[in-house]
Amino acid sequence: MFSSTSVIRSLLSCASLVVITHGQQRINIIHLGDSYSAGNGFDAVNNDGWHGPKWCFRNNNVWGEQAVEIVRASLSSDMEDDVHIEYSNHACSGCKIQHITQDYTKEKPCAHADGDHQYSSKVTKWSVFGGMQCEHTMAPQIENVNEDTDIVIATMGGNDIDFDTVVKACFISSAIAGGKSCDEATEFALRYVEDGALEAEVILVLDTIAQVSRKLSFLLLSDINLHSL
Repeated sequence: MFSSTSVIRSLLSCASLVVITHGQQRINIIHLGDSYSAGNGFDAVNNDGWHGPKWCFRNNNVWGEQAVEIVRASLSSDMEDDVHIEYSNHACSGCKIQHITQDYTKEKPCAHADGDHQYSSKVTKWSVFGGMQCEHTMAPQIENVNEDTDIVIATMGGNDIDFDTVVKACFISSAIAGGKSCDEATEFALRYVEDGALEAEVILVLDTIAQVSRKLSFLLLSDINLHSL
């Protein structure tokens, strides 16, 4: 896993490089990924701290927001001219690596999307007891990256190795983990990582993102280890 100190140090290095290399005073940072980036478990500052589709569990107190605030203050004190950092978070809980470049669809109760321009939904069924069910769709997260993007920070991989099942099987009960034991769940996760499948998917996605904006830097925090690319 990654530490807050490593995140801030790496992000500060990337931001400083953008300023020095391109002579920019405005930095555009895009945050992509899964629940680690959306903010599951983080306390929203208030009820208004949550934004985007409710099932994405995205909030304004997530680590990316906090790290950017620290970097913003550091750059402003170190540079002669003010450096403006624009930050936006487009991560969504439950996303796999493929959802960086593909639609992410879930069927859940119909709910307001809070104005997210990438979100759409349609009613799929209705029942007296279950109410209305909708097919909720988030457009590919990569659509938020463009030629003006300087830095992309992201987490990915946890859902691909079925980390949710590992937690349920090892710390709660196999009964809510699809009947899988802790050993079975961890064996699947380790095999997915060790056979190179996870790494290959991550590299392919990073390469795809890089094609959109040749000048950008990556700060990839996989849900396993920290890599500054």
